[in-house]
Amino acid sequence: MRAAFSSRKVKDKNVSINCRVVIGNDRSSLFSTKLIVPQKNWDGKNQQVKGRDYKHENNTLNLINLEIKDLINQYRAEHGKLPTSNEVKDLFLKINNQTSTYTNVSSALEKFIQIKKKEVKPQSMRSIITRLNYFKTFIKNQNYEGTRLDALNRYFIEEYIDFLNDYRKDNGEPLNKNTLRRAVTDIFQFSYVMAKKGFIKYDVFGVCEAPKGEPSKFTYLNDSEIKTIEHYEFSSKTLSKYRDYLMFMYETGFHYKEMQNFDTRIHTYISESGMKMISIEREKSQRQTCILPFSKEAENILLKYGEHHMPKVSLNCINRYFKEIAKVIGIEKDFTSKIGRKSFATKWLNLGVSKEAVAKMCGHKDSRVTEEHYMRVQDTKIIREVTEAMKVGQL
Repeated sequence: MRAAFSSRKVKDKNVSINCRVVIGNDRSSLFSTKLIVPQKNWDGKNQQVKGRDYKHENNTLNLINLEIKDLINQYRAEHGKLPTSNEVKDLFLKINNQTSTYTNVSSALEKFIQIKKKEVKPQSMRSIITRLNYFKTFIKNQNYEGTRLDALNRYFIEEYIDFLNDYRKDNGEPLNKNTLRRAVTDIFQFSYVMAKKGFIKYDVFGVCEAPKGEPSKFTYLNDSEIKTIEHYEFSSKTLSKYRDYLMFMYETGFHYKEMQNFDTRIHTYISESGMKMISIEREKSQRQTCILPFSKEAENILLKYGEHHMPKVSLNCINRYFKEIAKVIGIEKDFTSKIGRKSFATKWLNLGVSKEAVAKMCGHKDSRVTEEHYMRVQDTKIIREVTEAMKVGQL
């Protein structure tokens, strides 16, 4: 009386492990364990997966075998006779399908989404939902919706990565490498959160690695380009207005959301030294605060509109008209809503302000984030510092 395991070849030199109940000469029909392992590692004779990296898979097989033996003994104790192999198989599948509603992949995913909605802002959640929809399509197409979450392993992730590499959006374009990496990382976090909340015993993807993304392209405006934009005479009033948005973001380091929320009656104060300052929470996290001087240039832009805040505008319009400004002026750079913010951080770094201070002005918790994503050292800073060092050396 036991569980007997066999393999069935699937793609990429892997095999899926199936099971049947054996009671004497009575053998049940096969059912899937949902385990996928390399064909070369499956040891049919010893009914296990070879290799030190397959402890989880072998534990799962042992658990199935023990559960089936327990079911046989329990049935015999209650009915005074042995069950048929298919009766045991049906009991096993019924019990495992009635496991906690959050231990199968589909229902666990819905629980994870509800948890994330309480933790992140709606704008970030929309991006996460988009990426999780790829996963929903995958588990539906591959019949993983009812699979126990704790039965998955790294081969499941490899299969998902293959799916993402082949995936095409509505416009026929493939996913870029950064989107693919974030989509896989979302699933790692899904497993981690489910383990942390107690829905599974451990993080099933804890040893997996996400595919590498592409290095982000850093785009900022140098002093010359900023002056050109500031003094350019646009024939269009609309472009002049969006130039003001760009210059305001450059003067304050605001992201689009901070600019939308900013109000001088709420977010400005006078420091002990008498300087007019800005203090506003980051919309992205609401845990960090941007603190920086309220420049005269930024104040003058507000005065043009006679209000305590910039006129409301959509992010799509910001991106569209920023690109139009670049085209009209002839600056061959990718103008997005973040270009003013990145140029702001780069400007202050090159003026000699410390990375820590620039990080605080941008509302970053860690200066490494600011340094990596929001500022670059310009040649003017290098020339200035080298010249000063040379002067000291001559003394």
